[in-house]
Amino acid sequence: MCRVLLIAFLILLPVNSMADEAEKTDWTIDDVISRENVGDFDISPDGNWVVWVKSRTSKEKDSFVSDLYLSAADGSKEIRLSRGDDSDSSPAWRPDGGMIAFLSDRKGDGKAKGRQLWLIDPAGGEPWRLTALEHGVQSFRWLDDKRMLLLLREESYLRETVAKEKKDDVRVVEDPDAFYPSRLFEFTLEDKKLRRLTDNELPIRGYSPSHDGRWIVTTHPLTPHVPDPNNKPKYFLWDLQEGSSEEIFPDPLFYPGGFAWALDDSGFYFSRTSTSDYLNEGPGANFLYWFDLESRSHSQVPLEHEWGLARGLGVTADGFVASLAAGHKFLWARYTREGGSWSKTMLEVEDVDHLYSLE
Repeated sequence: MCRVLLIAFLILLPVNSMADEAEKTDWTIDDVISRENVGDFDISPDGNWVVWVKSRTSKEKDSFVSDLYLSAADGSKEIRLSRGDDSDSSPAWRPDGGMIAFLSDRKGDGKAKGRQLWLIDPAGGEPWRLTALEHGVQSFRWLDDKRMLLLLREESYLRETVAKEKKDDVRVVEDPDAFYPSRLFEFTLEDKKLRRLTDNELPIRGYSPSHDGRWIVTTHPLTPHVPDPNNKPKYFLWDLQEGSSEEIFPDPLFYPGGFAWALDDSGFYFSRTSTSDYLNEGPGANFLYWFDLESRSHSQVPLEHEWGLARGLGVTADGFVASLAAGHKFLWARYTREGGSWSKTMLEVEDVDHLYSLE
């Protein structure tokens, strides 16, 4: 059975927009700035709770800040987990559901700067900091209850140290000399030790680990120039058990993205834009592919929909659920695989063509 939780993404309108119909007013700049937004939803392992982020404006900081919230999946309860003028983001449940990890720019004891990794008990109480790294943590994933995967930079280069001593804070846009690598590390919660997993020279801009933690697909841009269609990113498959890596998708006109591992880790899905102008990354339609881990080969998945994917897919035990492009709305379909054949069933949910995202 395919069990999903539908999450509606709403824009929280200012109070004056909900006034009497006869007294409607146009939105002002203040209305737009004070609008609250929601995102970063993560469902608890037991399916009963959802942790998410609400962003709002802070007059004290003259910027947007974000807080963590916890909601019962049936809508019966909402709990605010964090508050203040620091931004908390990217919450993720520990696999056993006992803790929630998140990134925050809060100062803690004042020694750490940038976004660090924090942990909070969903039952309540103050969060505590897990890392105090020089350049902070760019992103993270849980590997199991005791280990995490962290994307971060290592110590500063001499060039940065000298500039800091000279109080030179000039930032050059798209500076190739400042194209410093970010790498993946294993972080153990018990002793708070880091173990470097990748030795890449190019930065990692995206990564997708398998569920068993053995395999990781990484994306590496060749230059800091964005966009740069003449320099296609490189893609690598890392085997952490063997300590090896290999480049995949070397075709200069093959641009994959949206990697999503099958639940049995036999391979992963990814999308690719079909366009008449690959060199300049022209507009086109996104279609789905399957990469088989054992054979190291890929093939297109028959979506039976000429306009292709809309916003990606959600992997299920026997296939996936995907949003399909249909003009200004989406269609939703469930695909199941038996051997080498696929079957397609359209989702029948109330207001399904208004759904924007699904978990």
